[in-house]
Amino acid sequence: MLIINADDFGRSAEILVVPGIEYIDAANRVHVLVWGEVPFLGERLSTNKMLEGVKIANGVAVLAHSSRRNASDVLRAALGRAALGDRNLEREV
Repeated sequence: MLIINADDFGRSAEILVVPGIEYIDAANRVHVLVWGEVPFLGERLSTNKMLEGVKIANGVAVLAHSSRRNASDVLRAALGRAALGDRNLEREV
């Protein structure tokens, strides 16, 4: 087990820390994992608005739990055939 003092967290050359957050839409249907230097975009945004913010900040977005409540259908309808990092969507498209 590796235990790190929080005060030393940013000083280690052996550990890469990438900030991230999981966003959900207002219906709690679509969950998207976001990584990178993306500012907090807000709570329960529309998926399109959240993805626009991620794109502007050059972040990375990945659909989480794509089979949960048919989230992939919602994302597909919003984006057409474009998918961001979801293996299930890649197989289906």
